[in-house]
Amino acid sequence: MGSNIDDLMYSIILKRAYDKYSKKYSDVNNQLIMNLQNQLKESFLVGYSEGHQNGFQDGIVEAKLNTLVKLAVHTDLADQVILKVLEKEGEVNYIDALNQIRKKQNEQA
Repeated sequence: MGSNIDDLMYSIILKRAYDKYSKKYSDVNNQLIMNLQNQLKESFLVGYSEGHQNGFQDGIVEAKLNTLVKLAVHTDLADQVILKVLEKEGEVNYIDALNQIRKKQNEQA
C-alpha cells in the first residue's frame, strides 16, 4: 500500500513541477511553437507553389505533345511548320518526338 501512496505523491510532485515550469516558460514555449508553425506554413506554401508550377508546366508540355501528334498525323504540314506553330523550334525533345512519329508513319505506309 505504501508504494501506491509513494506513486501518488510522486505524480502530484511531478505535476506541480511541470505546472510551475510551464507557467515560467509559457511565453518562450508559445513563441517557439509559433516560430515552428510559421516555418512549417512557409515550407508548405513554397512546396505547394513549386508543385503547382511543375504541374502546370507538365500540363503545358503534355498539351503541346498531343497537339504535335495531331498536327503530324492529321495534317500535311512540314515538320518545321509544326514546330513553329508549337513555338518549339530547335528543341531536341520535340524534334525527336516528331521524328519518331514520321518513322512510324513510314513503317505503316
